[in-house]
Amino acid sequence: MFRRLMTFKAKLFDDPHYTGNIADSFVNGWNIIRPLLQVACERPVWNMDMVKLLIEEGQVNVNAYHHVKEKRSDVKMTEELIQVRTALHVLAKGEFWWQVEAIQYLGEHGAELDILDSKGRTALEIASTYTGNGSASRRNLFSTQCCEALLKLGADPNKVNPEGLTALNKAGCDEETIRILLKYGADVNRGTKSVLISAIEPGDVRTLQLYLQNGVDPNVPDNSTDSSYRSQYTTKYPIIVAAFPKGPKAYSSSIAAEMIQLLLDHGAGVDLAVEEGESILHYLFANATSATLRPFFERPGIDMNTRDKYGRTALLCAISNSTKREGLHPHVLPSKLEKSLPPYVPPYLRLVNSATHRPSLNYLAVDNKGRHIIFCLLSRWTSETVPLFLSIPGVRSLFTQKDNAGYSPLHRVLSSDSMPTSLTDIVNIFVNDGGADLLEPVPEFNTALHHLARRRPYNKPDDSFRVMEQFLSLGGFIDARNDAGMTPLLVYLAGGGGQSHLPWYEEHGADFKATNNEGQGALHFVAANKPVRHALPEYREERKKARADLFEALVKKYGCEVLDEDSKGRTALDIAAAMGNEEILELFQRGK
Repeated sequence: MFRRLMTFKAKLFDDPHYTGNIADSFVNGWNIIRPLLQVACERPVWNMDMVKLLIEEGQVNVNAYHHVKEKRSDVKMTEELIQVRTALHVLAKGEFWWQVEAIQYLGEHGAELDILDSKGRTALEIASTYTGNGSASRRNLFSTQCCEALLKLGADPNKVNPEGLTALNKAGCDEETIRILLKYGADVNRGTKSVLISAIEPGDVRTLQLYLQNGVDPNVPDNSTDSSYRSQYTTKYPIIVAAFPKGPKAYSSSIAAEMIQLLLDHGAGVDLAVEEGESILHYLFANATSATLRPFFERPGIDMNTRDKYGRTALLCAISNSTKREGLHPHVLPSKLEKSLPPYVPPYLRLVNSATHRPSLNYLAVDNKGRHIIFCLLSRWTSETVPLFLSIPGVRSLFTQKDNAGYSPLHRVLSSDSMPTSLTDIVNIFVNDGGADLLEPVPEFNTALHHLARRRPYNKPDDSFRVMEQFLSLGGFIDARNDAGMTPLLVYLAGGGGQSHLPWYEEHGADFKATNNEGQGALHFVAANKPVRHALPEYREERKKARADLFEALVKKYGCEVLDEDSKGRTALDIAAAMGNEEILELFQRGK
């Protein structure tokens, strides 16, 4: 009697309108009340008798969905029924041994093999999904057998999900599942995401090799909407993804190099565009670490002299590379705890020392702005740089070769706010070894003194003044004027220079009464500096006093005239009043 009643009622649970009345009667009911066939399929122990009873005598629908009620985020917050999964999706997880037999049985009794769940997944995708990152007790140990059972029944191994992924993409590094999918006709190039990238993202060298051996094209980019990984580059080729490990479980640079080597060995191109005008080769040399680039350094047949959209060769890109270490954060300097590690050798030094590429590199190449390797090396200058590059034929001439703006490398050194090494040392190398002329002005007629007068106090002022002394000893003029008529002293004061260095200018004969082409003198520039704004009142007062003292010293000690007017008829006091620099005005109010 109970059996007849149960089998008669079982079919009712396939109807969401029937189960909905029950589900609404208690908390979380919609997640619990579902087709009885799904309940039977979830049992951890052998339950085939119940499955057969429900299908053969209960006449339940093998394709019935478990429905849940979900609120739509519209104005009225209406509710709709969502089709979550079928019994085949439940079985496909392969959590229990008997579920493999149940899949076979459902397939023979009308189960739709490629039916989709609420996430757009087939049962085969679920069975193929690699779950090996969990503990052994939680893994779906029989999913591979479920995968094969579905394929034997005729499940489509090339079905593409809403993210553009196939069962092969989801198989991860499960080699057994991959081989089964390939055996039953899985197309390695079917999804919008290359299966190579699916293998590369977790750093799985063996799976990558397996796919390459099965003829996967290493030059197909990832065009999927897979949300598991995101990147900063436009076109994600496998070799690019391999070079930049992501996330807290990122693989090492040595693994990256091994994968890149495999891709190159199987025909990966380096001339493909990552974005318009920038090839894989240029992108990697500008951004990847030295260990990652290892396969390129000794690989023949790669033209390192091709140009990107900026006119850069691979060497120029490598010099611009700002990596400072291997590992997860390559642009961050190693911590004190990591000082014991071998020193990081940047990619450009690896390339220049490469026995394969060193003889054929174009060391004299210039980019679209006329910049050559000496310009690019300025921010990377080390004790190793000089002997290495000066020994290369033709490089010495680059020390005096100007860029398109008319600046020589020495001009760029002098106008730079900071250098990685001593300014005095680098200037001496440029002058003594490279033949650069310290007295030569830039096109705007700024001299070395003008450039160095702009350098901030934190940029080793003693270093700057040694070079300024050197400039004067070679015959340079302390009051040389640029196109705007500015002398070095005026440049110094206009940039916020203080009273402490004025004795140096006085000692070397600077004209404190000089004016520029607009008739502005030293006092005009001090008065024109913006009012001090700082969170700490004591700091504001200190800076105001320093400015007032500077103004007063220029008047009393260095003979500057307060009432001298510029070309617009303004005195320094007029400018101080307009700028709100009251501390300067108070100097003369006190004197009344």
